[in-house]
Amino acid sequence: MSSNESTDERSAIECPACGKCFLTARGMKSHHLQVHDEAVVGGESRKSER
Repeated sequence: MSSNESTDERSAIECPACGKCFLTARGMKSHHLQVHDEAVVGGESRKSER
């Protein structure tokens, strides 16, 4: 098991687009914006206005 997979399921924040888990909502939001080019707002994905 890799270190990314060893996160505690009770505290893991999952990316709504790809399912990757993060320890913090901030980390997931940063990932989602950079990788999926979308901002996460209130649990929903929104395409960025770039």
